[in-house]
Amino acid sequence: MGVKGLWTELKAYQREASLTDISIREGFVQNVANVRGFRVGIDASIWIRRGTAHLDQARNAVLATLFIHTMRLFSMTAVIPYFVFDGPGRPDIKRQTHVRGTDHWITKSFKALLTIMGIAWAVAPGEAEAELAWLCADGWIDAVMTEDVDVAIFGATRIFRM
Repeated sequence: MGVKGLWTELKAYQREASLTDISIREGFVQNVANVRGFRVGIDASIWIRRGTAHLDQARNAVLATLFIHTMRLFSMTAVIPYFVFDGPGRPDIKRQTHVRGTDHWITKSFKALLTIMGIAWAVAPGEAEAELAWLCADGWIDAVMTEDVDVAIFGATRIFRM
């Protein structure tokens, strides 16, 4: 997704890092004022796409997959996740290709699951990547977790590539 080949061009600026180590160090050890933990914004559409990779799955199986991925994030890291969903202003056409104009069939259930789990989520005015990049650049979140390189173009200052 995003600009073809941009991850390769950015390789010189990338480094391997443990999300667990960074979230503990920056969310707890260096957080002497105890302001907040390490907040990571997540593009919900990527989690939905991964959770529905097997189209023969039933709705409950997809929700179970999303639940497991979310719980794994909690168990392996000390992050405070913040999911952002694409909003009504997202474009209908990207790179000369018609993209989904409506929410994915599991979106409503995934939002309900996040709410039940006490995980914050929001709907972006347009594309989630643009909203996440702005939140990161403005300091509302500490990093963006995505596989979409567009967040770099939109100005995200720290990206965890999935």
